[in-house]
Amino acid sequence: MKNQKIILLFFLILMGQYAQTEVKKPQDVFEMFFNTFLRRDQTSYIKLNNYLKPTADGQNVYSIDFTKNSDDNVAKTVAENFISEFPKETASACKKEAEDFFKQVMINFRDAKLTINKIQVVPNEFIEDQKIAKVNYTINFKIPKNIQDIPTAPEKIKADELKKYFSLLTNNLKNTNETLSFEQEFDLYEIKEGNKIYYWNGDPYELFSAPFDFYFKQLTAK
Repeated sequence: MKNQKIILLFFLILMGQYAQTEVKKPQDVFEMFFNTFLRRDQTSYIKLNNYLKPTADGQNVYSIDFTKNSDDNVAKTVAENFISEFPKETASACKKEAEDFFKQVMINFRDAKLTINKIQVVPNEFIEDQKIAKVNYTINFKIPKNIQDIPTAPEKIKADELKKYFSLLTNNLKNTNETLSFEQEFDLYEIKEGNKIYYWNGDPYELFSAPFDFYFKQLTAK
């Protein structure tokens, strides 16, 4: 009986050495990715890199310059490109209103509501003994019900008209209750370090690019 207990104890210790556990559940990992790359939340960015450091020899896996690529800078660049088709004096006079509009576009985009529909963990058909957590999710954006076209041809519009146009768009974006839905799937790949399982994705920028392309096209198509 004593020998049986020793064998059982040895077996349990051995099984414990080989049992693999998830450091974080796929849903928690996905939310860190989503908050980092779509919401551009710096706290989530730090948490995500800290979570994955054991898989990268203690180094950061992702690098984001939150200052250089801030939403304010993005809004300024987009606004400058947008108003460049107007007469120089008109464009200069309406620069602030155009920037305010595109800043609000980014605010509405970042504040989108996330709903995780389902998560399925399936075998990776290309890599033996690796699994993929497939996350199906929906994002709801706020978007104005109606966006009017610019009232006058760009080469003829006056500065006051264009200012009024941008101010109207900005107010509509701020006060809208209309929503637009976008559904997408995001894959999280297993990484095994010892007896621990991590999840990662090599191209997380799709969390931003695909929804933003959809959102912006719908916005300009109204």
